[in-house]
Amino acid sequence: PFLISSGPECEQAVVSWFQWLIEKLPYFDHECGGLCSYGETLLLIAIHLQELQLPQLEELIYNTLSMRVSNPLRSGHFTLLKKLFMQVFTEEVVCAHAVGVPSTPMLSGAMEGYLPLHCVHQLIKSRTFRKNRVSVKEWIYHQIRTLAEPLHPLLPSLVQEFVSSLLLPPP
Repeated sequence: PFLISSGPECEQAVVSWFQWLIEKLPYFDHECGGLCSYGETLLLIAIHLQELQLPQLEELIYNTLSMRVSNPLRSGHFTLLKKLFMQVFTEEVVCAHAVGVPSTPMLSGAMEGYLPLHCVHQLIKSRTFRKNRVSVKEWIYHQIRTLAEPLHPLLPSLVQEFVSSLLLPPP
């Protein structure tokens, strides 16, 4: 935290590092052999930051790194980190990345962890797709076509949120 509050040159270094992470996503995803996805983790971080969902972000950090955040994310350092992160991961970037993430083959209720379904669900629920005029219909359709039993518990809510987002006026 003290590094990013050291001045504009340090802030620019942090932004450059975030940009580097985006450039290296294919490499990182390839290196883990399909067992994890850095891209989806960064996507979830961006979504939680945009929506100011600090408890969910703290839980994601814990589940990813197996460590609790000892300094609450509500600090001034977090505000600066969020600002820098959002310079790179704008709503438009997040929406474009989310619809480009492949749906989960054989999605079922037996699957655990963070899935593309979680990202898309949150962006529909927050009406971010609608606000940025990004169509998610094909992604949802493809995900529904590749389901397996038992049904994933988030899927009915995804469909309900999607239909609701179509019926409500744009934000």
